[in-house]
Amino acid sequence: MNHVYKTIWNEQTGTFVAVSEHKRARGKRSGSIKAAVAGAVLATGALAMGSALAATGINGGTGAGTAISECKDSTQAQAGKKNSIAIGCSSLADDKDDSNTYFFDRENPHNKNIDTTGTYQSVAVGTGAKAKQGSVALGHGAQAADGESALAIAIGSQAKAQNVASLAIGPAALATGNTALAVGRQTAATADFAQAIGNVAAATGLGSLAVGHSATATGKRSIAIGAADIDNAGSTGAQNGTVYMEGEQTLATGQDAIAFGAAANAKNNYALAIGAHSEASGLNSTAMGYEATATGENTFASGAGSIASGKDAFALGAHSEGLGDRSFAMGPNAKAIGENALALGGLSEAHEKNSIAVGVGAKANFADSVALGSKSSVDHKNSIAIGTESTTNDYTAHEAFLYESGAAGAIATGAVSIGNGAGSVVAGAGNERRLQNVAAGGADTDAVNVSQLKMHKAITDKTGGDLAENLGGGSTYDPKTGEVSNPTYNIGDTNYNNVGDALLAARTVVKAGKNIGVEESKGAAGQTIFTVKTQEDLDLTSVTTGHAVMSNDGFNVVDGSNSSTVGAGNISVKDDAGTTVIAGTQVTVGGTNSVVINGDTGTIGGLTNKTFDPNSFTSGQAATEDQLAKVSGDLTAKGLNFSANDGGPLTSKLGSTVTVAGAQSNTDWTKFDAGQNIMTQIEQDASGNSAIRVALSKDITGLETIILGENGTPGKDGANGQPGIGLNGKDGSIGMTGKDGAGADLTVAMGAPGLAGNDGVDGKSKTRL
Repeated sequence: MNHVYKTIWNEQTGTFVAVSEHKRARGKRSGSIKAAVAGAVLATGALAMGSALAATGINGGTGAGTAISECKDSTQAQAGKKNSIAIGCSSLADDKDDSNTYFFDRENPHNKNIDTTGTYQSVAVGTGAKAKQGSVALGHGAQAADGESALAIAIGSQAKAQNVASLAIGPAALATGNTALAVGRQTAATADFAQAIGNVAAATGLGSLAVGHSATATGKRSIAIGAADIDNAGSTGAQNGTVYMEGEQTLATGQDAIAFGAAANAKNNYALAIGAHSEASGLNSTAMGYEATATGENTFASGAGSIASGKDAFALGAHSEGLGDRSFAMGPNAKAIGENALALGGLSEAHEKNSIAVGVGAKANFADSVALGSKSSVDHKNSIAIGTESTTNDYTAHEAFLYESGAAGAIATGAVSIGNGAGSVVAGAGNERRLQNVAAGGADTDAVNVSQLKMHKAITDKTGGDLAENLGGGSTYDPKTGEVSNPTYNIGDTNYNNVGDALLAARTVVKAGKNIGVEESKGAAGQTIFTVKTQEDLDLTSVTTGHAVMSNDGFNVVDGSNSSTVGAGNISVKDDAGTTVIAGTQVTVGGTNSVVINGDTGTIGGLTNKTFDPNSFTSGQAATEDQLAKVSGDLTAKGLNFSANDGGPLTSKLGSTVTVAGAQSNTDWTKFDAGQNIMTQIEQDASGNSAIRVALSKDITGLETIILGENGTPGKDGANGQPGIGLNGKDGSIGMTGKDGAGADLTVAMGAPGLAGNDGVDGKSKTRL
């Protein structure tokens, strides 16, 4: 233990203080006060002259620097480096192995001559206070010892400065950003270069600034200045109104946003809210004044309760409103509601698209309308009201002006009013205005002035007088009223008071009939020429020319007993021999023997040629079924005649079967070589009779076996067997060999047939060749 200082309890301050060991602790009050004063002086000196007290520990402090505490063992104060200072139990000022900290010059032109060569140690004062890398921690649990907290300062209980050159001042103040500043109870500056000042203020955006109770700046370079509602804040121990007031705080959340005023809110990038409870939530929006609101992009609202919600909208004046896109409202309670609407003046209103209201209480209620003047009002689209209390009337309720040609003028698309006529002269009496200094109009759509009307009246008077004179019949013209009196014309002892009736009465009319047309034209002398001709399409009941009559019943020609009739769906021709009728599906040819051609059944009936003689027939005449049946029967009965060497000729009917018989046994077709030894030939004589000849080949080939006669014993002609066989060839005899290999000579010419000996005696042997 150091033999110079010790700690004693100071009842006045309620803390331990360092005093000379020669002073008494817990003694009389006067002695305690003196000791406290001495200890305070000593502590102050320790902070100011840490190097002079190097390696000094009071009651168990450790390290190379100055460590003072009333603790032992692991809770002693620790000062790790030569110039480090740690005062308080569990306090820490640098570890001995920490790297040296140097000062970096940030080159402020207004603050020069910064020493960047020396090293800096830390100061930690308070129970649990910790400081490293040249930082300062002052207060119970103050922290400036984070790995990034070089040259940081934390002042206050639980204050934390946790980044380079960060500064946290106040109970539980928190500064975690580079060079961040947090001043106030539980303030937070958590981003680089952020600054939060005030009770529970928060600056979380890069380079942001929050000043005031619960003020919050979260956007990059955002600014929030203003306090939440603190009317109910209590004294120490009563924490009413001291906690973070979410929803009531000044808030800047967008990049470069600025909120200035109690509960002001700048919620979007580049937004500006100035005034208590003002809100700028649109991108690049501005709200100025109590409860001013700018919600649209690029909007501006200035004045208490003003609102700018449309994109690019502008509202200036208390309770003014710019609600439509690109709308503009200026004046107390001015309202620009429609798109591109303009309301200029207190209580002015522009409701629809492109509407304009200028003047106190002016109202443009329809699209593309203009109300110019105090209390002027437009209630129709495309219309204009000019002047105080001017209004527009319904321009569609009146008939359009007709030109002399009879063509209607252009339909009005709107109206311009400079007074309040209320739709009639009587109702608007005293509310009209003169439009003065109007130039004479030239185009069809130009306004005319009084001088033009006077000139027109002179022309009208002359025209009226000339007209009355030309009408005659006692007609006169009154220039005051512009009326021309009716003339009187007597035609056929009847009076007519207008030219039209008189001309009709004097006119000869040629009327066209149903089938007669009349064309009117003018001759060279101006006379009227009527051309009468039949219509191209006649509508008649009947037309008769000679023996022919055409009517609604058809066309009929009658000449004595002969007639032809064409009706709907049939044609009839009649003479003395009969009547022929052509109907829709049937033709009947009249005469002694009528013939009917029926299209529905596809038949021809009534033909009389029912027999057929091939030696006497009419060429080109249609055959009947009777004739076809007779020819078929004759052909079938005549049939075909067949003749052979034995029997015939025989007749076979058409359709019958003729069988050519061959072998009745040994009918295995595979043993026959068709056509090799037998051939056929057909010939036909001049009468058409055919003969088929069957001939055996002179040279028989391809035979395998010839069997002649029954089983028996070969022998001479007439003895013990069948008759012998004689084969006559060109050489006279043929030699043969049996199957058993025995040879024999067969004499076939100039000798008696026979065999030299017998082949067997059983009577069963066959004669062999």
